[in-house]
Amino acid sequence: MMLSLVNKLRRKLNNNSGMSVAEMLVAMAIVSLVGSGVFMAISLGSSRYAESMRMSESEELFATLETSLTHELRYTTSAVLANQGEESGHEGLRRVETLFSKTYAVKNKNTALVSVDDDNNPVEFGELAFGNDGKYNRILGTASYPNELTAKACLYYRESDGRFRVEISIKAGNTVYVESRAFEVKPLNGITIE
Repeated sequence: MMLSLVNKLRRKLNNNSGMSVAEMLVAMAIVSLVGSGVFMAISLGSSRYAESMRMSESEELFATLETSLTHELRYTTSAVLANQGEESGHEGLRRVETLFSKTYAVKNKNTALVSVDDDNNPVEFGELAFGNDGKYNRILGTASYPNELTAKACLYYRESDGRFRVEISIKAGNTVYVESRAFEVKPLNGITIE
């Protein structure tokens, strides 16, 4: 039995007549099915990889912004808060309109924490910066915002315990990767509230 199978294979291999049209079509169909399966697997894998990278980069951007803002808020000396009627929705927190930033101050004046676009125009989501009167100093360089990531921050102050609360959201396009994640900072020295 095995010997006859080997002999059949030898005859087929030694046959110089080639493949029939039907055999060729079947072989092409099989190759195209396998090829499309490989293409789909690579396409799905690369899109999941890109999504995973954006998520990872947004987490890294949040951690970097948190470190930079914690350092800055720890050494601030004064803040201007929104009117009492403009509560943040959080118990006892008031929105910070401007504060004195030792690192990012523009002409030694109080500055606001805003998101700016490439032309330094305030936007809802962009690169975080301190500034006023159209002059802004970015907290991080443009390279810190990879893959079209943008951020926005809301800054609050709680007078009862003297702590700042920062809420940061990060997104790329229409996908929000970090939604209103918050951290609190206690200034090292007392601050003047205006």
